[in-house]
Amino acid sequence: MARSEVSTSFQRVIVRHAYRWPETTLYAWAIFMIIAGLYLITNFATMANQQSTLGLGTPWIIPYGITVGALTEAFVWVILLLAFSRRLFPGLVMLKAFIMFVLYLTGLIGTAIQLFGPVIEQCDRSSTGLNLDALLWLLQRQTCEDWYVVFGFWVAGAIFEVWILIVARKVLVLAN
Repeated sequence: MARSEVSTSFQRVIVRHAYRWPETTLYAWAIFMIIAGLYLITNFATMANQQSTLGLGTPWIIPYGITVGALTEAFVWVILLLAFSRRLFPGLVMLKAFIMFVLYLTGLIGTAIQLFGPVIEQCDRSSTGLNLDALLWLLQRQTCEDWYVVFGFWVAGAIFEVWILIVARKVLVLAN
């Protein structure tokens, strides 16, 4: 009996899809988020240092802010590296933007609780003259202003995350 051989050939097809990102929008978002992440890290690290120097307890929002700032920096740099190599997928950006939006919203709520709770009581004091109380009041006033700026960065960061989420969705829709 004769043997017959059947030969099949498989070809591997790789399809690459390039997404067209609005570069100005992406880079403007990245610059703001890098600034926001660095500000959160430095401001909350300074607050943690002040709290430990004074022997006070550290509210949960301080290490949380440092962590969110570090995650913001890491995510933005990964997105920029992928954008420079033309491998930035909108689904990845949308997932990252949603996660970061939730983290920024949590930070916003936590800061609001601190700011409009125990911190605001300390911020309402005033002092005049050239004495130790006036110096302490100036230091306390700076801390209060830091809390206000952090609150603003939480709000702006949440808004920018929603914005990049919308941009990524538009890029995905335009690609199909």
